[in-house]
Amino acid sequence: MAWLTKRQVLQPAAIFGLILLHLLAPGALADSSRTLKDIRDSGRLIVGVDIPYGVMEFYGKDGKPAGIDIDIAKAIAAGIGVTAQYQAMPFDNLFGALNDNKVDVVVSAVTITRERQKTLLFSAPYLSASTVIAVAKTNKAVNSIADIKNGKLGVLKGTLGETLANKSELLNGMTVNAYTDNDRRIEDLVSGKIDAAVVHFLVKTNLPIKIIGQPLRQNFYGIVAGKQSEALMSEVDKTLRAMKRDGRLMAIKKRYIK
Repeated sequence: MAWLTKRQVLQPAAIFGLILLHLLAPGALADSSRTLKDIRDSGRLIVGVDIPYGVMEFYGKDGKPAGIDIDIAKAIAAGIGVTAQYQAMPFDNLFGALNDNKVDVVVSAVTITRERQKTLLFSAPYLSASTVIAVAKTNKAVNSIADIKNGKLGVLKGTLGETLANKSELLNGMTVNAYTDNDRRIEDLVSGKIDAAVVHFLVKTNLPIKIIGQPLRQNFYGIVAGKQSEALMSEVDKTLRAMKRDGRLMAIKKRYIK
């Protein structure tokens, strides 16, 4: 260090001060994710969900969360020895909430993809579902995807459906409208404000819509946690395996899918 002047040489006290300033900078002391022990000690598993989203999650007649994902989350929480507490938000915000440690897991019809697996931890698949195109039943002029090639397509923001809509050659030429509220999207489809929508499941089987064409993709849903939550995900997978063996997982599906 002979080439440095006295003014350029950082003394130990100065070095310590710089380190302290870094540690006290905004975000430097951000909370880390809760451990499995933290979750058990608190007695609750905080679950991120996007309500409503078809039969996967919606508000029942009593105003409480219901659906396939909700029932599975309850079973997962019970397997850990706690109760599920739901944090509802648009799908596009779920992964951010997970990264910010506002939720412990996301159980919201999340499709397992290689891209997502790079930054997120997924459980074993718990449900298989096709991504399809739906139009209003009253739209008698539409019987295939080719019939709406220049139409308006409603997708849910942040979902695989949005990705497919922007990349699929089959849907090339359609104007993509991204929604954060799935009920609003279905309402706009039925009323004719949009021509078609990318869907998986519907809350009611008697909604005035119809599926056209072949599935765009076969999907597998998984429960999501942060990369550092290996112990938590191990418990999630343990419960999912037990639910598959004893028939509880199939019973939940049949409760909502006719």
